[in-house]
Amino acid sequence: MTLDPDFGWHLRSGQYFIEHGIPSYDIFTYTAGAFHWVNHEWLSDVVVALVYGVGSFELLALLYAALWTSAFAILGRGVHAAFLVSGAVAVLPFAGVRALTWSVLGLALLHLIIRQRNKKWRLVIPFLFLVWANLHGSFLIGIAYGGWQVLREKSWRLLVIGVVSLAATFINPYGIEIYTEVFRTMFDSDLHATIIEWARFALPISAIPYTLVWLGLTVYRNRCDWKRYVQFETLLFVMAVTSMRMTPLFVLMSLRGLQQTVRDISDDTPKKYRSKQVQAATMAGVILVCVSLLAPVAESASGNSLSITYPERAVQYLTERPCNGNLFNSYNFGGYLIWQLPNHKVYIDGRMPSWEHGDGTYMKDYLRILDDESYRTVQFSQYDIGCVLVENTAIIQVQLKDQGWRTVVDDGYSSLLMRGN
Repeated sequence: MTLDPDFGWHLRSGQYFIEHGIPSYDIFTYTAGAFHWVNHEWLSDVVVALVYGVGSFELLALLYAALWTSAFAILGRGVHAAFLVSGAVAVLPFAGVRALTWSVLGLALLHLIIRQRNKKWRLVIPFLFLVWANLHGSFLIGIAYGGWQVLREKSWRLLVIGVVSLAATFINPYGIEIYTEVFRTMFDSDLHATIIEWARFALPISAIPYTLVWLGLTVYRNRCDWKRYVQFETLLFVMAVTSMRMTPLFVLMSLRGLQQTVRDISDDTPKKYRSKQVQAATMAGVILVCVSLLAPVAESASGNSLSITYPERAVQYLTERPCNGNLFNSYNFGGYLIWQLPNHKVYIDGRMPSWEHGDGTYMKDYLRILDDESYRTVQFSQYDIGCVLVENTAIIQVQLKDQGWRTVVDDGYSSLLMRGN
């Protein structure tokens, strides 16, 4: 089974919030029970839980597909079909049941409202941010976009609306702490080195055709006129290059700019060459679509998918024969285990890469366990770890076998090991 590795903990979080309210501390791990958990996606999790409860994952998939389609419809209006197809393929690796979807839609709606001829629509913006700030921490990108528009228009009315919108983001269960959590993640330098979605200079293969076309046409039009590069979509491009997960925001927000770039190039072309230009552009569009459609095939063959193969057989085993002690798990499996094994708390999951404790971070502890046998022994003793579930590529499972641990499940991708008697 393949799915967003964080889906499980999002679902269980939403279910817990509905039944018990929002907890002050972590409820899913045995390592971070004293950590003050600020969930900047709490409302998104509640939506996931409610929809899942009504129609299982299929209804959720339909809902999120509708959200992505709505964002494309808003930002892709009037854009050439070749760019739309290439852009859709570019965001495909991210277009699942993910909390980031709400920020994609939020940015599209903000763009739509600001561009309305009737300026009264802008009075809706604070309400948009009130909801957005409770759905996903990327509302800060919306704040940045609003600030950009204020600078462009030099409008004091839009500035006032922006200040009210900023104030509205503090209306959430955590208050100012929502910013603390978002900034902790944003400025965690280790995050980019350890988590695939935050990796630098690692655009998914599916996004490369669109990105190269956007970059090539932008440079061709602007050349050395550096002022013309000062656009919000340029900022998003830099963010996508420095953090892969920003790719869908860049792609969607650059669609109209790319279309305008093509118009500018066409307007600058002498009339006698325009018929040939149209022919060349048509051929280029066909090539772009073909290359873009082949990109996911290359991505799948390279093994660079953002989805994770879940350890279903191991979960079934633990459901029938619970672990004698605590379970040490791969970071990638944490969310799934929270979902499928509610009676087994996990060592780590997708919420925790930037979580800190007195001596360091939980992610550094996890990585050290994988590599340092002496440290592993101390941690396993401290937390009474009796089972280990990791990918077969992890060297830890080989070392544990040498120490007498038994492999009770091996599905070809992951292994469940139990401490020898």
